Amino acid sequence: MTAAPVNPYDRLQVRWGQGTEMNALEAALWRASANPGFRAASVVVEVLDTVPDWQRLVDGHRFGLARIPRLRQRVVDDPLRIGPPAWCDTRVDLAHHVRRVALRPGSSVQDALEVAADLHMTVFDPDRPLWQGVLVEGLADGKAVYLLKVHHALADGAGIIELFDLVHSDRREPTSGKPLLPDTAHDDRWALGLSVQHAARLAARAPLAAAKLAFGGATAVSRPARTVGGVRTTATAVDRLVSGAPGRPSTLLRGRGAARQFRFLELATADLRAAADRNGASLGDVFLAGALGGVARYAADRGEQLGDIPVAVPTGVHLAGATMNRLARARIAGPAGVLDPTERIRVAGLRAREVWEAPPVDLLRATAAVLSRAPTPLLERIAGGFTRACDLQCFTFRGLDREAYVAGAKVESMAVFGPTAGAAVTMTITSHGERCGIGLTSDSAAVTDPDGLRDATADAFDELLAAHR
Repeated sequence: MTAAPVNPYDRLQVRWGQGTEMNALEAALWRASANPGFRAASVVVEVLDTVPDWQRLVDGHRFGLARIPRLRQRVVDDPLRIGPPAWCDTRVDLAHHVRRVALRPGSSVQDALEVAADLHMTVFDPDRPLWQGVLVEGLADGKAVYLLKVHHALADGAGIIELFDLVHSDRREPTSGKPLLPDTAHDDRWALGLSVQHAARLAARAPLAAAKLAFGGATAVSRPARTVGGVRTTATAVDRLVSGAPGRPSTLLRGRGAARQFRFLELATADLRAAADRNGASLGDVFLAGALGGVARYAADRGEQLGDIPVAVPTGVHLAGATMNRLARARIAGPAGVLDPTERIRVAGLRAREVWEAPPVDLLRATAAVLSRAPTPLLERIAGGFTRACDLQCFTFRGLDREAYVAGAKVESMAVFGPTAGAAVTMTITSHGERCGIGLTSDSAAVTDPDGLRDATADAFDELLAAHR
């Protein structure tokens, strides 16, 4: 007897965004984004081989809403900051969240990226869920581009890729058996009411807080070495977080503003992996070395020779309760002044691994808890200060490891365009099959020639990969 086919949607175990309140990191990101220069959102760009069927695309978003409750929730914040913002159910107007843009026929991917950059700079409506999808039509050869913008309070770049994996099909043909969007009731909770709720909860927990304080004092008496060691570790980590960034920032890239520019590169995955294998390095090491080479070339072409520059990279820290915001950042001295590509891969990888293996998780949790309750001006100043001194941020994402389709259109390539969050440039690399997409997000006040930065980065990768073929 032949077994009945299993509906792929029945196998999806969605753990995406189950909590009713933001954790401290999400709250800090949400509250800091009141500053236009620190808006924490990413835009994922997918290049499609054809224009998808519009109604199927809209229905696909309904499917995503049905599978993932967080996508149909808005944020209600506590104005007194006694507690964290809450995720509240709301009715979703898909006409607001999903739209299409028609460019002139024969437009390029770069033309679509101009739409993506404008989308990135658009402020989210705080009374609606924190995502927007845009289909861009009119590209040459009948292609199209799909854009999805998501606030980082909802998910980081890796979380957005996971979202894509949940809702993308593995076939061109329509799939039956998709769940229907539930009739979600609107949660009319209001901000001051949330403050009252938090105040009542805090009062109820006061005896427990006192007990914890007493236990902490007892631990300090009975195990002083543990307490002193913990204080010393935290103090060291705090100093590492708030002290000046390592390296010397570029004078050319020191400008900061509110406008962002997007540029895109594609590289063969096999070439990147070959360079990594020949150097005993990771693909991330090769990407970091190439990105540094691109920034160095851009500066050199304009008369500035760079040495070690401050770079923000992810650490190996997984924050407890961080749902879809799982990686913390640390700063390293990026060896932009190392001209030899092989040596630059080695040094960049060594320095990145040092912070990758460092364990500042307690600091990050504690700092986020404090920052999330700070007044907005102070929060913006502290949160932005971490990366404002950085010339570059680099992030590596694992893309979809399968053929993927959007309403009948095949995904040919993809890239994540992350926030600069105070840095001059953010570069990301996202693998998808045989290609890796590099997204360059730059602050227009720091990078006055974004095409020049893209070309310099392309040349740096060409040199690096040619040295290892």
